[in-house]
Amino acid sequence: MPQSATSTRARRRAATARALSSHARRWTAERGINGFTVEELCEAAGVSRRTFFNYFASKEDAVLGVPADRDDAEAQEAFIA
Repeated sequence: MPQSATSTRARRRAATARALSSHARRWTAERGINGFTVEELCEAAGVSRRTFFNYFASKEDAVLGVPADRDDAEAQEAFIA
C-alpha cells in the first residue's frame, strides 16, 4: 500500500477517534456518563456501533481516550517496578 494511502487512513482513523472521544467528553460533562448511549455517540460521530468498538472497549474508555488496542505491558511493568 502506498505511504500516502497509509497516512490518509491513519489521519482518518485519528480524526474518528477524536470525534468519538470529544463527543463523549462533552456529553459526560453536560449529562453525566449515563446521560447518553453508545448509539447516540456513534450517530454524532457518523460511525456504526461496531466501528465504535474498534476504537474503544467501552463508553468510559471513549471519555478517557483509552484506545481499544492499547498495549498495557509497559504500564504493567512500571507498576510492578
